[in-house]
Amino acid sequence: MQRRHKHTAQAAFSAGKRLCRLAPLRYVSLARNGARAPAVCRISATALILMLSLALATPGVSACTVADGFARLSSPEAEIAYRWEPGVLKVGQFFAAEVVACRAPGPGAVSDIVLDAQMPAHGHGMNYRPTVTSTGPGRFRFAGLMLHMPGTWRLTFDLVQSDRRTRLIQEVTLGP
Repeated sequence: MQRRHKHTAQAAFSAGKRLCRLAPLRYVSLARNGARAPAVCRISATALILMLSLALATPGVSACTVADGFARLSSPEAEIAYRWEPGVLKVGQFFAAEVVACRAPGPGAVSDIVLDAQMPAHGHGMNYRPTVTSTGPGRFRFAGLMLHMPGTWRLTFDLVQSDRRTRLIQEVTLGP
């Protein structure tokens, strides 16, 4: 019985070494004095930097940096960061929105963002049309937004890239 246990431990140790060789990792024994013991894969600093830079270069990871107070909204195709001014929305009060296009599908920058709001339960939208101003590449400021009734509003952010539109949706519920 003892021999079988030793064989299983050695097989696990060897399998772990093989797995670590598949990645840029080093297999390090936790035992002292050369004894066989459970071991772990230890990543080198160079491998860590390489993996982090690859992760940030992939479309699924956001490299979008914004100040505190921004919320994020994302789908597999796109991501935005936005914040309301003032920070708390109230029924019948004008507000503004600052929107940053963090990630969009396909090549090319986001040339425009359309922000609209509808109240699905009532079948209508806002009473006012907001104005939009570009404040830099991929950055937009909307003014003149107002949600004039209590209830659930569906806000849609349409990212426009040449002939392509990508829609992100955020629901907001306002009390009376």
